[in-house]
Amino acid sequence: MSNAEGQGPEDPSNRLFDDLPGDLPGHPSDRLPGDPPDDAAAKPKLPWYRRGRVLVGVVVVVFIAASVLSDLPGNQSQASAATSYLTALKSYDASCAGALNEAFTLESLVLRHRATAVQRSLVPGLLRDDLNACSYTNQDLSDMQSNLQPPGFASGHQLGLVNSCVVQWEFPDANEVISALTKLLGPPTDPSAVAALEYWDGRLAIDNARAAAHLAMAAADAKASLGGLGLPTPPEVSLPAGGGGGYTPPVEGPNPCLKP
Repeated sequence: MSNAEGQGPEDPSNRLFDDLPGDLPGHPSDRLPGDPPDDAAAKPKLPWYRRGRVLVGVVVVVFIAASVLSDLPGNQSQASAATSYLTALKSYDASCAGALNEAFTLESLVLRHRATAVQRSLVPGLLRDDLNACSYTNQDLSDMQSNLQPPGFASGHQLGLVNSCVVQWEFPDANEVISALTKLLGPPTDPSAVAALEYWDGRLAIDNARAAAHLAMAAADAKASLGGLGLPTPPEVSLPAGGGGGYTPPVEGPNPCLKP
């Protein structure tokens, strides 16, 4: 029947209801008054955060997100920065590390009586050069302290402590070890240098171990394998009996190579 026949405009809600299923809320239904409500309608819906399936989904999403974050470019950049810093540190340390390694080789040759007469004659000059390499006459040591800045990531703090430990390992530790070897190996030989050598060998080992511990923590922060420092260690040789009493180490300030 048309509007022209006097019934007025058609109610648009009637058209909507004609196209919708009969059991939607607010729509004429097949249920009679007094019929029990449907189960779905009778049970109140739980909030989304209390629904089991939703919670499982949220946990999975969070886990995946955490996995993705660990592989983001920022973490890759931190690993790259830590590796570059350590490469530069090793480069600065190479001259002193090489010098100390040579001094330990000479110690092993002389104390095991395997050095020829020609080699023995070269020992004083070689040790003198080695001593300079592990002192502040070597520009690398100053540059390692002043020019090498830790990266601005979580690993940077530990890498800065590695730097402090390596600097301490070079001077005074390695410097004093070479100085004691110079006196011990001679000529002339000075048996009283044994006590000094034992003391500074011990200090060398402590600062080496602390540097390695800080490096391991830096690697954990950077989520990367940074390798080791490769610092030389004293040879396994029997030292001659010392003489002239004990050794009194010099008075120093606080050790900048902090215990982890």
